[in-house]
Amino acid sequence: MEGPLPVGRFQRRSRRRGGASYVFMKWLVETFGTDFLRGGSGVLEISAGKGELACSLRNRYGVPVTAVEPRSLDLRKCHQRLKWSQESAASRGVDTLSTLDAPALPCCRSPRIVAPRHLRIFWHTGVWKDRHSLRAAWVAAHAVRWSSQGLTEVELEADHEKQEAYLDKGVPFRQSTLWADSDEPAAADDAEASPLPEGGMASEDLKETELDETGRVLELGGGLKPSLAMVRSLCTACSCVVALHADQAAESAVRFAVEHGLAFAVVPCCVYAEDFPKRRLPDGRPVTSLNALIEYLTWLGGTDAKVETLQFSGKNVVVFSKPKCAVTEASTRA
Repeated sequence: MEGPLPVGRFQRRSRRRGGASYVFMKWLVETFGTDFLRGGSGVLEISAGKGELACSLRNRYGVPVTAVEPRSLDLRKCHQRLKWSQESAASRGVDTLSTLDAPALPCCRSPRIVAPRHLRIFWHTGVWKDRHSLRAAWVAAHAVRWSSQGLTEVELEADHEKQEAYLDKGVPFRQSTLWADSDEPAAADDAEASPLPEGGMASEDLKETELDETGRVLELGGGLKPSLAMVRSLCTACSCVVALHADQAAESAVRFAVEHGLAFAVVPCCVYAEDFPKRRLPDGRPVTSLNALIEYLTWLGGTDAKVETLQFSGKNVVVFSKPKCAVTEASTRA
């Protein structure tokens, strides 16, 4: 996708996070095809943010998505946009399908808006390897809040005003403490068995729920700690691992995909060189810039990994690897 970005209102909108997620969503569908993305347990999105990409993929293209994100998802605006699309189409006598960019999907005929699955943990190399790391990632996700300085460890009272809580800097949360020992082999009693069922997960706990105007999404397990078997089964059965500006989780997203032979598409953002001092390129150079990080992730992705530039402003380079099987032309129509 080469060439200059369009000017005017679209370019101004594309600078926003919502614009980036929309462009990335369209690119995923055009590159991998909807049939492929819907395979297995669907797409696994790492560091999903508010969950807008996950929600749009699910409701515009019928692609199941598991959103891995340590914070609660906030899909109020996404719900409003989808509802507006449906109501606008109905008032004009237009099939909702065309408004939702999915002219061949019967699932979009329903006025029901579905929430993505939410796995509320910090994603790092250890979460799919041993229960101790997974438990730590879950506990940390439930013990942080978002502030003007990023994630902080101090939780405030429930009745604390939202704006005041945001301005309260608190104690910075260092995610590097989670994966410090993630490369260590798991103990024998920590390696929980996890046979993968044919065709992916079919557990009642993974049923999709309807999304209402509050934009709230119930996390998987209803707030209980997820089992290692569930996380392994759900995540390894995905069709593709995706991440848009996933910060510290970008590398582990690629490593997980490569380790399990999965397709992936990652748009890196910040480098966090201090959190990853041991990162080195094949020639020994440290990874201290965005260009070096892109080169590093491409190297991790193997010989099939490629790089493209997406059509939005800012950090817009995607490192990706397509599935081994060819994507048919019919599956790319959306």
